Amino acid sequence: MQRLFVSKAVALAVTTTALSACGGGGSGGIVSAPPPPVATPSPTPTPAPTNVPVTIFANPTPQEYAAVGVSTTSAGDGYTPVAQDAKLTDVSFAPSQQSKIRYNAAGYYEVQLPGATYDRLIHYKGLANPTPDNNFFQTASAPQNHATFITRRSTDLGFTYSELANWTDASTGRIGYLAFGTPTPVSAIPVSGTATYRGVTSGQVDITYFNGLYGGYYFGGIDGYTTLNVDFARSLLTGSLELYVPDGMNPRPVGTYTTLPIALASGTNSFSGRFDTSQSGFNQFNGLFTGPSAQEAIGSWALPLMIDGQPHQAIGAWIAKREN
Repeated sequence: MQRLFVSKAVALAVTTTALSACGGGGSGGIVSAPPPPVATPSPTPTPAPTNVPVTIFANPTPQEYAAVGVSTTSAGDGYTPVAQDAKLTDVSFAPSQQSKIRYNAAGYYEVQLPGATYDRLIHYKGLANPTPDNNFFQTASAPQNHATFITRRSTDLGFTYSELANWTDASTGRIGYLAFGTPTPVSAIPVSGTATYRGVTSGQVDITYFNGLYGGYYFGGIDGYTTLNVDFARSLLTGSLELYVPDGMNPRPVGTYTTLPIALASGTNSFSGRFDTSQSGFNQFNGLFTGPSAQEAIGSWALPLMIDGQPHQAIGAWIAKREN
């Protein structure tokens, strides 16, 4: 959604700074980040250069990336306001309801939205002069604002094999969060020792705020940090999310939520479990390892939680890299 998701990209940039600085959040009220400035067209707009490629990974090779996502149709398709008391009432982890992404032999990225065919990923059509570090994209055949794909620029955090993105699709009214990357071969997943992975997460929570510039209510973002503690010898892991609600430079902590022990099934590179909570709602934590020898990991989640004594539902995706 241009309103939520662009402000979301701003919030993610704040996360980058916070992660490198202290790894924690401050306190403050629940106030969503302001919407991005709207570019005013010049009398003779300069067309987007055709020689600026879409950049996601530093050295991509042709492949369809492994992807783990979550999506919903409860968020007003990313552009349409929601009711003031709206809730996230539908959440899907089904692969058919998530975006996919690949890099082809011709040297460019393509994205497949749910129910559609692969389409070339290009710089957002509203950008007159995109730069190589732009992370705001869309599919080539979609009109401006009808199918956005915004990446996390996780290479800035030192990630090599994994990336986060959020996307919108006005044609189906579905929005989602996606983690994708180069999957670890099953034979290369360690079978001994322990490891700790740390990274970031990004998502959405059904706390609505009024956007006076655009008019109407929209869901806010929820960000944070991810930790995986993996015991490869015992084929077990636990995951945790330390979440906060963005509020400019003073994000408000929401809490830390840990999963129940999750088994790593033999012969597969994927895992799925639940958060240890008594709250009712959508509750799931999914993931898989990325990199030649499980140097990183990606995943998605849904979590029912309490904020200011009120029940809410949050969804998102995460990435993490091995520290030891």
